[in-house]
Order: sequence, then structure tokens, then C-alpha cells
Amino acid sequence: MKQGRFYNKIILGLLLLAVVLYIGYAVFSAVRQPLTTTRAIEYEAGEGCQVTGWVVRSEQVLSSPFGITVLERQEGEKVGTGQVVATGYNSTGAQARQEEIASLSAQLEQLSYAVDTTTDAADTAALDQEILAELAQHAQYVAQGDLSAALSQSTELKGLILRRSIDQTDTAAITAQMDSLEQQLTQLRGASGGDTARIVAPSAGYFSGTVDGYESVLTPELLETATIAQLRALEPAAVADNACGRLVTDATWYFAAAVPAEYLTDTEAGDTVTVSFAQNLDDTMSMTVTRIGDEEDGERLLVLQSSDYIQDVTLLRRQTADVVFRSYSGLRVPKEALRMNEEGQAGVYILESAQARWKPVTILYDNGESYVVELDRDSVSNLWPGDEIIVQAKNLYDGKVVVNE
Repeated sequence: MKQGRFYNKIILGLLLLAVVLYIGYAVFSAVRQPLTTTRAIEYEAGEGCQVTGWVVRSEQVLSSPFGITVLERQEGEKVGTGQVVATGYNSTGAQARQEEIASLSAQLEQLSYAVDTTTDAADTAALDQEILAELAQHAQYVAQGDLSAALSQSTELKGLILRRSIDQTDTAAITAQMDSLEQQLTQLRGASGGDTARIVAPSAGYFSGTVDGYESVLTPELLETATIAQLRALEPAAVADNACGRLVTDATWYFAAAVPAEYLTDTEAGDTVTVSFAQNLDDTMSMTVTRIGDEEDGERLLVLQSSDYIQDVTLLRRQTADVVFRSYSGLRVPKEALRMNEEGQAGVYILESAQARWKPVTILYDNGESYVVELDRDSVSNLWPGDEIIVQAKNLYDGKVVVNE
């Protein structure tokens, strides 16, 4: 009898040990199982594609009948009707004479400024401060690559320096020198009347020193009816020998490109898209859809327009660009972290005080390796920026104890 009780105690002890081991293993697995987490961050993704197309503008070719033509305007510079865009010379002698006129005119302007400021600077200290300020501004223009502004300011700066180096007794000598310069300029200008001429803008617009032959071939009017095949078959017109630039006569410009038809399913005229050009423009821009052509071999012609940045696109013609048709903003969730609950609701587990907590999500966009999910701040039960999302772990459930090691 005593022997039977002994065996019963052994059996009960073994059962108790098995239960303890099982519970210990479960606890150990719960708290020691390795897991991977990542922070929920605000994220924006775009649905679009990269295309190559044509930049189209309203343009007029400018010509010069002279053997030598020197451009007087920067690329993309805005000009008014009748304003000089270039100077034509019949010979190198005429060009040299004009350069001398420009040099003497600059000297005269500097001397005039020096004389005019004799009563402006109250004392030498004030003049020194003004020179230092002008030097700092000049250095800033040079550092920014704005050579036009630097050149324009140089006359004033030279005048101040000249003024600093003279006193009242030198004023008469400067006045005499100015009279001499004016006489020289009168003679030079009289001699240049027959071999030098100004080329002016026939209308207001934006100047470009380049002519590529597409000015009369690739026009905004053509884009109203053109097909992809017609645009690809276009050839530039011959560029005349006397062409000296072109005038963009309208600030509105266009970008036309063939786009895979599937990207344009929900796009129509009047929509706004985001465009980023591969060259010349560092920033993305918004452009308006003006036309979507019929499907041709799985592609459709997309015509976009903008009235911004015209001064930056006067050189562009054949361009590669990234076009984003739709943007999605929310939170980034790795695909491995997304799970479905028993009700079929998508969601993620986050790590909160060493426990897994379930948070439902609404998927906005599949970005390939991750999802963009809605950021809903109406409840703390939703996924928030900064939440620690559990990416990899086994047997998760709401409230499970986990340790991030």
C-alpha cells in the first residue's frame, strides 16, 4: 500500500514538472523571441513615370544682316518692344570701335559718379563704410554666379573708390577729364554710324541666343491635333546663316510626351501633375494637363502647360522628365509588418511597454517595398508617427509580452 502511494507521488511530480517546463518555455518564448521593429514615419509617395518629350514655345527667329553680331542680352532675359538684343558690325574695326566706346562710357560714368558723391559722403569714415558694404555685396553677387548684377554694381563701386582717393582740389581735374571723354565719344559715335547697327526686339518677350530650327515646326498650335507618330517624325527646318537668336513671345510654354496609357486612366484635361526635369531645373513644378491624345500602341500623348519658369526653359527642347500624376501622403509601413485580424481588417502591431498592441490601418498606396497608410489623428488607437512597428515576430496577438533586443 505504501509502495503504491510512492509511485503516485512520482507520477504527480513528473506531471507537475512537465507543466512547469511547458509554462517556462512559453514564457521564455514570449519574452525572448527575437523581433524586428521600425518607426512609423510620415511619408509621401507618387504614382508616375519617366518620359522623354518636347518643350514647345511660341517663338520668333531674329536675324542680323551683319557679318559680326554680338548678343547684348542674357539667356532668358525679358525684353520690351524695341529694346536692343544684339549689335551688328560690318567689320572687326567697327567692333573694336564699339568696344572702345563702351570702355570710355564706363570711365565717364565712374567719374560722373565720383563727382556727384562729393557732397554725399559726410566724412571719410562714412565713405569707407559705404565702400565696405559695396564690396561685400559685390562678393556676394560673384559667389552666387550673378555676374550681370556684379558688373552693374562695379561702376558704382569704382566711383566710390575713386571718390575716396581724391579731395576737393581734384574736382576740377576730373571735370576736365570728363569733358575730354565726351569729345572722344562724340567722334567715335559719329564714325560708327555707317558700319554699326542695333538689332531690336520686334515685340515683348524673352530672349534666347540659340536657334535650333524647331521654332516654326514645333508650335503650340501643332500640339492641338498632333499625334505621337507625327511628333516623332518631325524634322527641324534649316537654320538661316544670319539667325542671331530667337524671341519667346509668350510666357506660356508646353511639354508634350508619350506616356504609357495605364498611367492616364484617371487623368483628364485640367488636372495638375508634378514634373521634375532632368536638366536646367532643380525644383519640381506643377503643370496643367491641356490635352490627352488617343491611344497609339499602348501610349497616349500627354500635353502639359505652365506659365512659370519661362526664363529657365528657353534653351530646352528634347527633355527627360519625371511626371507624378497622383501623390499619397501618410505613414510608411513595411509590407512585412502588415497583418490581417480575424475580421479581415488590415493593421500592424506596435511595441508599447514591452507588449504588442494592435492598430488598424487603411492602405492608400502600394509603393513596392512598403505601403503608404492613412495618417488619422482622430484617435490614439490609430497608427501615429513615432510608433514602433513590429516588422518580424511570431504568434503575435494584442497584449502579448515581447522584448525588443
